[in-house]
Amino acid sequence: MGGIATIGSGALRVTFQNGYKPAAGAVLTVMRAASLKGKFSTITVDGMTVTPTCTGSALTLRVG
Repeated sequence: MGGIATIGSGALRVTFQNGYKPAAGAVLTVMRAASLKGKFSTITVDGMTVTPTCTGSALTLRVG
């Protein structure tokens, strides 16, 4: 894992293929970098409620 990732706002929309649906409580890693800066203005996941967590090196979504 190396490099710097900068998110310049914007919207993130997550969709799943082939009918996949993660279980409630699952944590999905969206991106990782040595350094992660910025944030999305909105994050949506089709048909689900998620709680985003952004650390200095990763963005994860916890499925509600």
